[in-house]
Amino acid sequence: MNWRRSVATKVLIIVHVWAIAMVFVFYGALSYKPSTHDDHRIQCLGWKTTGTCGKEPKQDVYDACQDNIHLPLEGYCQVRSLTTGQIHQLMRTTCTSTKNVKYSCRDAQAFMGFAPLSEQYIQKPVAPVFLLPWYQGELASSNTRGIVMVIQGKTLVSTYANVRSLRALGCTLPIELWFRKDELVLDDPILKRLLAQDPFITLREIKHPKARSFYTKPFAVYYSDFDHVLLLDTDNFAVVNPSYLFDTPEYMNMGALFWPDFWQPDNTIFNVHNESLLWELLGMPFVDMFEQESGQVLIHRSRHKKALDMLMFYAIERPKIFTDLELVWGDKDLFRLAWIKTQSTFYMIQYPPGSLGVNHHQFNRFCGLSMVQFDATGTEIFFHRNTIKFTRNATTNNQRQWIYLQKYHPNGNPRSYKPKSWNGFEQYGYSSCFGVELYTHHRLDDGTIAFSVEIMSQFRFANLESNLLKYAQAATEFK
Repeated sequence: MNWRRSVATKVLIIVHVWAIAMVFVFYGALSYKPSTHDDHRIQCLGWKTTGTCGKEPKQDVYDACQDNIHLPLEGYCQVRSLTTGQIHQLMRTTCTSTKNVKYSCRDAQAFMGFAPLSEQYIQKPVAPVFLLPWYQGELASSNTRGIVMVIQGKTLVSTYANVRSLRALGCTLPIELWFRKDELVLDDPILKRLLAQDPFITLREIKHPKARSFYTKPFAVYYSDFDHVLLLDTDNFAVVNPSYLFDTPEYMNMGALFWPDFWQPDNTIFNVHNESLLWELLGMPFVDMFEQESGQVLIHRSRHKKALDMLMFYAIERPKIFTDLELVWGDKDLFRLAWIKTQSTFYMIQYPPGSLGVNHHQFNRFCGLSMVQFDATGTEIFFHRNTIKFTRNATTNNQRQWIYLQKYHPNGNPRSYKPKSWNGFEQYGYSSCFGVELYTHHRLDDGTIAFSVEIMSQFRFANLESNLLKYAQAATEFK
């Protein structure tokens, strides 16, 4: 794995060391054999405290097999196998293993069974017609390519702007729009106009009761009619025609292309790090890599049936213990976790995300409002408008956000990439900012500024936001 194109020798050494570390971690995950218990019939014995996380020390006088553990604490649940009599330590936590959740040792049974269940799980079709091509082997030979989006009534303005922009960029890929009837009115004027304008759009209904919210996206990928699927959020806009991604060597070799989020284990707002309870629950070792941003995902479905079944276990089967512990945010990391767990191949884009936003009018301070994703060569490919979205309010839709582009230096060590999120209302008028605010303070080892902030008007995609605003404005006027 290379993190950058050929650059200075020093940078190559940094990147090479990082790549070796990533390969080691990945193959460590492949060879990892979690401790398993043949008999899941257990007796809860209680909680053993090993540290107090700065609180006043307390005796374990409460019944942790019934009552919630007094978190945060360091410790573990003790259980006894009813078959062998052996005592096991489960749900081992540190002061940072979970975040704002409650649980007790009565959950140990479900916790212990989660990983074995996931390894045995095969998604059963909700209707025979959905997966007939898959089972007959027709899908693998079809080589069909297409875009999948999940839509709601509140996202139709973004959907309309997105589809119109894709077509204007020369993208002719067919598009599936997936929906739930309780989230969309089929005679909505925006939807009717979109379908009338574009004959290569198909509406697909989601009927599964557990395929809601974030989890509609994995469901749509699993049941798509396309073998090669580009999953796009409706508010995630391609900078150029994205069709070429299907022919990139990274995708053709691996069969799946994923993109990084801002966050990595030592700089995360989602608590996905080496001490998270997530890894024990999934039955896999900690994987030291960037978190995933699922606003865009590229998957060769027939090549990755096993990983997709694991994805459906996480997203649709979704055992209660998984949702109760809140160890991942929505569908964000489910794709990479399913692929790693099943030892399936994927390529994670090696360029950390950039940001689009505004610069302070007086000081060199930046507020990012949209995420920038790159392709494998470092070229901008997707702009994700994931904070201030298009709505049916024509006034707010006219506000431009993409004034400046912030990017991490191509020679920078990915370990040193540490953006933040903050409330920037007082300085910028926006309550949610992402990126690196005081970007001139961040330097590479040679003194070079680590983050560039450049005005959008100089780039080839300078008119993209203006075009999107026009499409959004038109959508709000349909009757």
